[in-house]
Amino acid sequence: MFEKAARLKLRFGSYKGMLNAEDLWDLTLQELDDIYKRVNTQLKILSEDSLLEDRTDTTREYIELKWDIVKRVFAVKQLEQEEREAEVEKAAKKQRLLEIIANKQDEKYQDMTEAELTNLVAEL
Repeated sequence: MFEKAARLKLRFGSYKGMLNAEDLWDLTLQELDDIYKRVNTQLKILSEDSLLEDRTDTTREYIELKWDIVKRVFAVKQLEQEEREAEVEKAAKKQRLLEIIANKQDEKYQDMTEAELTNLVAEL
């Protein structure tokens, strides 16, 4: 799919100007959604019957390829974002558990006598 896009020199219209397929990877999900809507509108226009305009299968195939590429890039980027969010959540949970462990260890030291604490310090 991406090889075909490169060979056809596909361009995607955006508010940033014309972008090629590899430029899509630098866009946000919202920006990709905007491009998707534009391409989807083009597909709808092609679906309409017209006596004046000759709509070839090549044109439809060209726009469908753009549609597929935008959908694929969006899906990959969305998955990557979800994975990043899950990692952040996992790291926060781990940090919280480490804090709880540290508090429990502090409680253990609180119950020790001054002599026991002095001995622990000396061992260090």
